[in-house]
Amino acid sequence: MNDLEIEEQNLELQYLVDPTKQPLVSTEAKEPCSKEELAETQIFKKDINHVDFLWKVIGRYDFYIGTTNAKATMMIAFNVFIISGVILKMEEILPKDHYKSSIVVVLLLAFVTISSLVSLYKTFQVVHPFLKSKDNSRSNIFFIDVAKRKPEEYCESVKILTEKDLVSDLATQVNAVAQGAKSKFDATTSVMFIAFYGQILPLALIMLIKFWFTLTKIQ
Repeated sequence: MNDLEIEEQNLELQYLVDPTKQPLVSTEAKEPCSKEELAETQIFKKDINHVDFLWKVIGRYDFYIGTTNAKATMMIAFNVFIISGVILKMEEILPKDHYKSSIVVVLLLAFVTISSLVSLYKTFQVVHPFLKSKDNSRSNIFFIDVAKRKPEEYCESVKILTEKDLVSDLATQVNAVAQGAKSKFDATTSVMFIAFYGQILPLALIMLIKFWFTLTKIQ
Protein backbone atom coordinates (compact mmCIF):
# COMPACT_ATOMS: atom_id res chain seq x y z
CA MET A 1 0.00 0.00 0.00
CA ASN A 2 1.46 3.34 -1.03
CA ASP A 3 1.44 6.61 0.94
CA LEU A 4 -1.45 8.08 -1.08
CA GLU A 5 -3.77 5.16 -0.26
CA ILE A 6 -2.81 5.34 3.43
CA GLU A 7 -3.59 9.06 3.50
CA GLU A 8 -6.99 8.50 1.86
CA GLN A 9 -7.89 5.85 4.44
CA ASN A 10 -6.90 8.17 7.29
CA LEU A 11 -9.15 10.92 5.89
CA GLU A 12 -12.07 8.50 5.62
CA LEU A 13 -11.54 7.40 9.25
CA GLN A 14 -11.51 11.01 10.41
CA TYR A 15 -14.81 11.57 8.60
CA LEU A 16 -16.35 8.55 10.35
CA VAL A 17 -15.21 9.82 13.76
CA ASP A 18 -16.30 13.40 13.09
CA PRO A 19 -18.97 13.66 10.32
CA THR A 20 -18.68 17.46 10.27
CA LYS A 21 -15.36 17.14 8.54
CA GLN A 22 -15.73 16.48 4.81
CA PRO A 23 -13.19 14.20 3.20
CA LEU A 24 -10.76 16.01 0.94
CA VAL A 25 -10.86 13.17 -1.57
CA SER A 26 -14.18 12.01 -3.02
CA THR A 27 -14.91 8.41 -2.24
CA GLU A 28 -17.78 8.12 -4.74
CA ALA A 29 -17.20 5.63 -7.51
CA LYS A 30 -17.30 6.97 -11.04
CA GLU A 31 -20.22 5.91 -13.16
CA PRO A 32 -19.30 3.49 -15.92
CA CYS A 33 -19.14 4.80 -19.51
CA SER A 34 -22.07 4.24 -21.82
CA LYS A 35 -21.95 1.59 -24.53
CA GLU A 36 -21.41 4.26 -27.21
CA GLU A 37 -18.47 5.76 -25.33
CA LEU A 38 -16.97 2.33 -24.79
CA ALA A 39 -17.35 1.53 -28.49
CA GLU A 40 -15.70 4.81 -29.48
CA THR A 41 -12.87 4.16 -27.04
CA GLN A 42 -12.27 0.72 -28.53
CA ILE A 43 -12.30 2.15 -32.07
CA PHE A 44 -9.78 4.88 -31.31
CA LYS A 45 -7.54 2.47 -29.45
CA LYS A 46 -7.12 0.33 -32.58
CA ASP A 47 -3.81 0.66 -34.40
CA ILE A 48 -3.92 2.56 -37.71
CA ASN A 49 -3.13 0.60 -40.86
CA HIS A 50 -0.56 3.06 -42.18
CA VAL A 51 -0.18 1.37 -45.57
CA ASP A 52 -3.92 1.41 -46.25
CA PHE A 53 -4.20 4.99 -45.00
CA LEU A 54 -1.41 6.26 -47.28
CA TRP A 55 -2.83 4.48 -50.32
CA LYS A 56 -6.19 6.13 -49.69
CA VAL A 57 -4.52 9.54 -49.43
CA ILE A 58 -2.72 8.97 -52.75
CA GLY A 59 -6.02 7.93 -54.34
CA ARG A 60 -7.69 11.09 -53.03
CA TYR A 61 -4.94 13.29 -54.47
CA ASP A 62 -5.13 11.45 -57.80
CA PHE A 63 -8.84 12.28 -57.92
CA TYR A 64 -8.07 15.96 -57.31
CA ILE A 65 -5.49 15.93 -60.11
CA GLY A 66 -8.05 14.30 -62.42
CA THR A 67 -10.53 17.13 -61.78
CA THR A 68 -7.90 19.77 -62.68
CA ASN A 69 -7.11 17.94 -65.92
CA ALA A 70 -10.80 17.92 -66.86
CA LYS A 71 -11.05 21.67 -66.20
CA ALA A 72 -7.86 22.28 -68.19
CA THR A 73 -9.34 20.49 -71.22
CA MET A 74 -12.34 22.81 -71.20
CA MET A 75 -10.15 25.89 -70.76
CA ILE A 76 -7.97 24.91 -73.74
CA ALA A 77 -11.07 24.74 -75.93
CA PHE A 78 -12.29 28.07 -74.51
CA ASN A 79 -8.98 29.84 -75.19
CA VAL A 80 -8.71 28.47 -78.71
CA PHE A 81 -12.27 29.63 -79.37
CA ILE A 82 -11.47 33.14 -78.08
CA ILE A 83 -8.25 33.49 -80.09
CA SER A 84 -9.76 32.16 -83.31
CA GLY A 85 -12.86 34.32 -82.84
CA VAL A 86 -10.78 37.47 -82.36
CA ILE A 87 -8.68 36.74 -85.47
CA LEU A 88 -11.54 35.70 -87.76
CA LYS A 89 -14.07 38.28 -86.61
CA MET A 90 -11.71 41.26 -86.25
CA GLU A 91 -13.27 43.30 -89.06
CA GLU A 92 -16.82 42.64 -87.88
CA ILE A 93 -16.00 43.53 -84.27
CA LEU A 94 -14.29 46.87 -84.99
CA PRO A 95 -16.66 49.86 -85.12
CA LYS A 96 -16.60 51.51 -88.52
CA ASP A 97 -16.32 55.27 -89.09
CA HIS A 98 -15.44 55.85 -85.45
CA TYR A 99 -11.70 56.19 -84.89
CA LYS A 100 -11.61 56.51 -81.08
CA SER A 101 -13.93 53.58 -80.52
CA SER A 102 -11.89 51.48 -82.94
CA ILE A 103 -8.68 52.25 -81.02
CA VAL A 104 -10.28 51.23 -77.73
CA VAL A 105 -11.65 48.01 -79.22
CA VAL A 106 -8.29 47.15 -80.80
CA LEU A 107 -6.53 47.61 -77.45
CA LEU A 108 -9.12 45.48 -75.69
CA LEU A 109 -8.85 42.76 -78.33
CA ALA A 110 -5.06 42.79 -78.01
CA PHE A 111 -5.43 42.48 -74.24
CA VAL A 112 -7.86 39.56 -74.66
CA THR A 113 -5.50 37.82 -77.09
CA ILE A 114 -2.50 38.18 -74.78
CA SER A 115 -4.58 37.00 -71.83
CA SER A 116 -5.70 33.97 -73.84
CA LEU A 117 -2.10 33.07 -74.70
CA VAL A 118 -1.05 33.38 -71.06
CA SER A 119 -4.07 31.31 -70.06
CA LEU A 120 -3.07 28.62 -72.56
CA TYR A 121 0.42 28.51 -71.10
CA LYS A 122 -0.97 28.13 -67.58
CA THR A 123 -3.44 25.50 -68.80
CA PHE A 124 -0.65 23.42 -70.31
CA GLN A 125 1.07 23.59 -66.92
CA VAL A 126 -2.04 21.98 -65.45
CA VAL A 127 -2.13 19.08 -67.93
CA HIS A 128 1.63 18.58 -67.88
CA PRO A 129 2.39 15.40 -65.92
CA PHE A 130 4.07 15.85 -62.55
CA LEU A 131 7.18 13.65 -62.69
CA LYS A 132 9.10 14.80 -59.64
CA SER A 133 9.98 12.60 -56.70
CA LYS A 134 12.41 12.71 -53.81
CA ASP A 135 16.00 13.32 -54.90
CA ASN A 136 18.26 10.26 -54.95
CA SER A 137 15.30 8.02 -54.17
CA ARG A 138 14.94 4.35 -55.02
CA SER A 139 11.19 4.10 -54.79
CA ASN A 140 9.37 0.82 -55.30
CA ILE A 141 6.20 2.76 -56.16
CA PHE A 142 7.17 5.76 -58.32
CA PHE A 143 6.98 4.52 -61.91
CA ILE A 144 10.10 6.34 -63.14
CA ASP A 145 12.24 4.79 -60.41
CA VAL A 146 10.72 1.39 -61.18
CA ALA A 147 11.29 1.81 -64.94
CA LYS A 148 15.01 2.53 -64.41
CA ARG A 149 15.55 -0.96 -62.97
CA LYS A 150 15.55 -4.36 -64.57
CA PRO A 151 12.65 -6.68 -63.72
CA GLU A 152 14.91 -9.00 -61.73
CA GLU A 153 16.36 -6.14 -59.72
CA TYR A 154 12.90 -4.75 -58.95
CA CYS A 155 11.65 -8.20 -57.94
CA GLU A 156 14.50 -8.62 -55.47
CA SER A 157 13.93 -5.19 -53.97
CA VAL A 158 10.25 -6.05 -53.45
CA LYS A 159 11.10 -9.38 -51.80
CA ILE A 160 13.26 -7.75 -49.13
CA LEU A 161 10.82 -4.86 -48.62
CA THR A 162 9.71 -4.42 -45.01
CA GLU A 163 6.54 -2.72 -43.80
CA LYS A 164 8.58 0.13 -42.34
CA ASP A 165 10.28 0.72 -45.71
CA LEU A 166 6.93 0.55 -47.50
CA VAL A 167 5.37 3.11 -45.16
CA SER A 168 8.35 5.42 -45.67
CA ASP A 169 8.15 5.04 -49.45
CA LEU A 170 4.41 5.66 -49.47
CA ALA A 171 4.77 8.74 -47.25
CA THR A 172 7.36 10.13 -49.66
CA GLN A 173 5.04 9.52 -52.61
CA VAL A 174 2.12 11.14 -50.78
CA ASN A 175 4.22 14.25 -50.26
CA ALA A 176 5.31 14.29 -53.92
CA VAL A 177 1.75 13.82 -55.23
CA ALA A 178 0.51 16.53 -52.85
CA GLN A 179 3.07 18.96 -54.27
CA GLY A 180 1.96 18.08 -57.79
CA ALA A 181 -1.70 18.57 -56.91
CA LYS A 182 -0.94 21.93 -55.29
CA SER A 183 0.97 23.19 -58.35
CA LYS A 184 -1.89 22.13 -60.64
CA PHE A 185 -4.51 23.79 -58.45
CA ASP A 186 -2.43 26.99 -58.32
CA ALA A 187 -2.22 27.02 -62.12
CA THR A 188 -5.96 26.31 -62.41
CA THR A 189 -6.71 29.23 -60.10
CA SER A 190 -4.58 31.51 -62.29
CA VAL A 191 -6.43 30.31 -65.41
CA MET A 192 -9.81 31.07 -63.84
CA PHE A 193 -8.61 34.52 -62.76
CA ILE A 194 -7.38 35.29 -66.28
CA ALA A 195 -10.60 33.98 -67.83
CA PHE A 196 -12.73 36.38 -65.80
CA TYR A 197 -10.59 39.54 -65.70
CA GLY A 198 -8.59 39.11 -68.89
CA GLN A 199 -11.21 37.66 -71.24
CA ILE A 200 -14.83 37.84 -70.12
CA LEU A 201 -14.80 41.41 -68.77
CA PRO A 202 -12.92 42.95 -71.75
CA LEU A 203 -15.20 41.09 -74.20
CA ALA A 204 -18.24 42.36 -72.32
CA LEU A 205 -16.85 45.89 -72.57
CA ILE A 206 -16.33 45.45 -76.33
CA MET A 207 -19.94 44.33 -76.68
CA LEU A 208 -21.11 47.42 -74.80
CA ILE A 209 -19.02 49.68 -77.04
CA LYS A 210 -20.38 47.92 -80.12
CA PHE A 211 -23.94 48.24 -78.82
CA TRP A 212 -23.47 51.93 -77.98
CA PHE A 213 -21.97 52.61 -81.41
CA THR A 214 -24.89 50.85 -83.08
CA LEU A 215 -27.41 52.95 -81.14
CA THR A 216 -25.67 56.22 -81.97
CA LYS A 217 -25.52 55.22 -85.61
CA ILE A 218 -29.27 54.47 -85.68
CA GLN A 219 -30.05 57.83 -84.12
